[in-house]
Amino acid sequence: MNDRSRLEQARVKMIRYRILKTLDAGRPYPVGDGLLVEVLVDADLNVTQHEIRKALQYLNDKSFVKLDDKGTHWEARLLPAGVDYVENPSVVDMGITRPAEI
Repeated sequence: MNDRSRLEQARVKMIRYRILKTLDAGRPYPVGDGLLVEVLVDADLNVTQHEIRKALQYLNDKSFVKLDDKGTHWEARLLPAGVDYVENPSVVDMGITRPAEI
C-alpha cells in the first residue's frame, strides 16, 4: 500500500470517528447528514455528503448508529455500541481511528 492510500484510509477512519463524536454531542436527538458535513468541514476535514453517507453506512452496518433515510437527507442516531466506543478508549475497531492513534 502506498503512502497516498494509507493517508486516505486514515482520513476515512478519522471521518468515522468524528461522526461518532458529533452524534454523541447531539444525543439523544438524531443528526442530519448535512449538519455532519458542516461540522466536519469546520473541523478541517474536507468531506462530501457522499463520503458522510458511506461512513454512516459503515457505522450502521457495525451497529454503532441507526440510520433513518428521509429521502433527500439521512439522519443518524448513536446506538449503545457507538456510545461505548466513544466513551471507552479500550474499545477498538479497526475501521475507526481515534486522534491519538494516528
